[in-house]
Amino acid sequence: MKSKDDSLKWFPLWRDKWIFGSTRIELQHDERAIWVDFMALASMDSGFIRANPVTAYPVPQLAGLLCCKEALLLRSIKRFLETEKIKETDPGIYYLLNWEEFQLSDRQRRRICAHAGLMAEKLDMMAEKPDAMAETAALNKDKSRVDKSIKRIGQKNPPDGFTLFWSSYPKKVKKQNTLKEWEKIKEKPAIEIIIGALNKQIAYREQLQQDGKFCPEWQDPERWIKNRRWEDETEVQDGKPPTDVVAGRLWEIEQRRKNRNGSPDKNS
Repeated sequence: MKSKDDSLKWFPLWRDKWIFGSTRIELQHDERAIWVDFMALASMDSGFIRANPVTAYPVPQLAGLLCCKEALLLRSIKRFLETEKIKETDPGIYYLLNWEEFQLSDRQRRRICAHAGLMAEKLDMMAEKPDAMAETAALNKDKSRVDKSIKRIGQKNPPDGFTLFWSSYPKKVKKQNTLKEWEKIKEKPAIEIIIGALNKQIAYREQLQQDGKFCPEWQDPERWIKNRRWEDETEVQDGKPPTDVVAGRLWEIEQRRKNRNGSPDKNS
């Protein structure tokens, strides 16, 4: 059923009057339920309970509308009339007495209308929000690009010596960690000395591989720097083990292999 009064889509139920008023004493609990339904119907037609201005609800139709039994409906209407809560203006048409007392004051209506207007503005803003969010996302994306560009410009380039070392070292992992270790060592020899030592180690390992001898994997460059491995000696002279710990260990392994299996020259 369409509302005949569109000023408000709801009706006020004053809590103090409902809990402590005379209605709770005058009506039984099931009659109070019908009373609330009557108030809801009345709010749709300026206080009247009727199908239209000149037609009453048939009792079966009204009972069906309120989802109650006809006996309960008739008993409730009789009680409403006895307690002067309603009056019958025409046969089967009822009007809630003191209807104005159930309504909002002009001040309260103004406050509600103002609140409704504010809510409407918020809904309009929310409707526009996707476009605003898209614009904000685009601005944030541009700002992120600018920040990254500024960060790249602000970053200092690695020292020339480190760049040369990195390009020469065979195992290229953990570049940033290696750079940190490089910068920690304040007193380093000239880059030519470091690269020279590295090249000797590269040549030494290549010789081991050519001779078919065991050659361990290269250390990570950050450990090579941290341990100052450019100070290692990798040359083997006069059958004596080298001073480099790793190379010395390789020399010992090779010597034991020769002692156990004989010289490769003798077995050829």
